[in-house]
Amino acid sequence: MPEGGGLGAANLMKKNTWLVVASSSMARIFKVEGIDKLQEIKTLEHPESRLRNLDLVSDKPGRDSQTVGRGIRKHALESKESPKHQEMVLFAKTLADVLENARHQGEFDALYLAAGPSFLGLLRQSLDANTAKFIKGEVDKDVTQIKPHELPLHLPFLCRF
Repeated sequence: MPEGGGLGAANLMKKNTWLVVASSSMARIFKVEGIDKLQEIKTLEHPESRLRNLDLVSDKPGRDSQTVGRGIRKHALESKESPKHQEMVLFAKTLADVLENARHQGEFDALYLAAGPSFLGLLRQSLDANTAKFIKGEVDKDVTQIKPHELPLHLPFLCRF
């Protein structure tokens, strides 16, 4: 994905630009109305991603049996991914669906992403190719807890001309 790609005044006048700041449990979507003017238009929360693996699993893994010689051996079936990771993947897909629907509705012409490295990777995997083409810049940093007026200090593509 391209990094940078500045939001110069000329670009802002011609484009309906969105900024998505996300973590594994929260996403904030902003409409960029100026270099330092962001309007939050949507917030998505996924509290399950904050839970511990123990809290996400209701009981023990399923059991399987295998015949070996004359005896039967029983063992637990385990998932390849932790429940917490599965929740992160689910939220990345949910966010990708929101962005794809917004693209279909023509709600943005340019998209900028800021998310922690692991969630950014999951989000990239979840985005369809057509929506991914709208990404003009990204930063692998979780800035979901930063106030909107402070975001330009943390996201270089908001400050470039």
